[in-house]
Amino acid sequence: MFLNRKILNRISGWTLMEIMIAMAIILSLTAISVGSYRVYQRSLNFRGALKQLEGDLKQLQQMSITNPYPAEQANMLNPVTYRLQSDADNKGYTLEVCDTTGVSDNEPPRKIIKTVRFPGDIMWTEAVNLRFQQLGVPVNAGQAETVILTLRKGAAAEEANDVKKSITINASGAITAEKY
Repeated sequence: MFLNRKILNRISGWTLMEIMIAMAIILSLTAISVGSYRVYQRSLNFRGALKQLEGDLKQLQQMSITNPYPAEQANMLNPVTYRLQSDADNKGYTLEVCDTTGVSDNEPPRKIIKTVRFPGDIMWTEAVNLRFQQLGVPVNAGQAETVILTLRKGAAAEEANDVKKSITINASGAITAEKY
């Protein structure tokens, strides 16, 4: 009887060392998982912003061809253009309808179609003012227009390890995005 009680007491407990080792393993796995998840989440945000920008460019081009917002009667000689313009802080953009073909940044839009803010630390590398004519081609049709999104790691200045992907709009209006 005494022998059985001694065996039961010995089997039923954990030593402090075993508990500390188990806690260390759990904490190290948690730290690795959280760090990897943050990198994965940034990658998903960047990929989503890139796809949304590509889709919005194609939508803007389609709207310029179908022209759902025709010029007003008093302004029929000036063709309608559709503009994608970056925000002042380069962390978003606005899709707008404009009455003239000039590329002035100060021209007020006739109608704002959509305003988009990028998630997290995603921003433009430079200010963007892109317009489509009613034929679906960029206004600066002599050269390819390139739109570049940059994923920054929270720094104010551009760094060497920033992820950069570009969306190219050529003179004929074809929109192609780099694979990510």
